[in-house]
Amino acid sequence: MSFKSFLRNDFSIRGMSSWSGVLLLLMTNWLLLMNLPGCTRMSLTEQQRLEKLLERRIEQLMFAQSRRDAEEAYSFYSERYKKRISPFEFANKKFPKKQMLEVERTGYSIDSIEYSHNFTEALVFLTIKMKMVTSLLPVSGPVPFEVKDKCRWVLIDDQWYREPERVLENISGHRFYTYKH
Repeated sequence: MSFKSFLRNDFSIRGMSSWSGVLLLLMTNWLLLMNLPGCTRMSLTEQQRLEKLLERRIEQLMFAQSRRDAEEAYSFYSERYKKRISPFEFANKKFPKKQMLEVERTGYSIDSIEYSHNFTEALVFLTIKMKMVTSLLPVSGPVPFEVKDKCRWVLIDDQWYREPERVLENISGHRFYTYKH
């Protein structure tokens, strides 16, 4: 079969010429390939790259927190969060000078990650392993325990940043959580 007969047989649509059919097919494919929200899907290799990038950022943040390095840990948070919380407030909140209990992080594991908004937001479920030394309990030596945590990350300019929930309290004292400003 020649190219001309192929066009005539496969691209003739209700009286359209074969070239009109080719043009219609090319335009349809072009529209599908345009970067319109919801029209395209990210390639698997791009998703895998973003997943690895997120896992590496989580590992770096956990390492900074285990060293109690407030300055480095603060750098992993989004600009939106930094507008609300100053470095001083962050350090006092996350790494208080006076600790009631001596708690040490011994490790963590990522239980699951839920991606949304075309891989630009991620909800990460973690299990953080710790040990605590206290004189309040009748136990000798450090007490190991695990804490389940859920944290939100956002992708900004090809880099993942931590975007914590904001706790709001209404007039009756009920707390609710939001990610909005």
